[in-house]
Amino acid sequence: CKCPLDPDPDGCAAMTCLACNEGFCWMCFERCGEDAHPHVLETHLTYFPLRNHVQAWHRRWRWRRIEKVLTDLLPGTQQEALEGCSSILRE
Repeated sequence: CKCPLDPDPDGCAAMTCLACNEGFCWMCFERCGEDAHPHVLETHLTYFPLRNHVQAWHRRWRWRRIEKVLTDLLPGTQQEALEGCSSILRE
């Protein structure tokens, strides 16, 4: 629903949005209906992932979003866009 989230929550990766009351996974941001617990355990094997695992999933998620935008750009513009946001992509 695009509601702002706590950027660094402690605890369980199965979350519930305070705005729309939908369950979602803090690891991969998968929308899960009423309860994200089954998804979290099935997909990530734990409710309480290590911080470095969460950060790796978030990097993959950011890259997929960037990649989706880049595929819509002309080839010459893709390289220019990648160079322009290279410092952000390093994180």
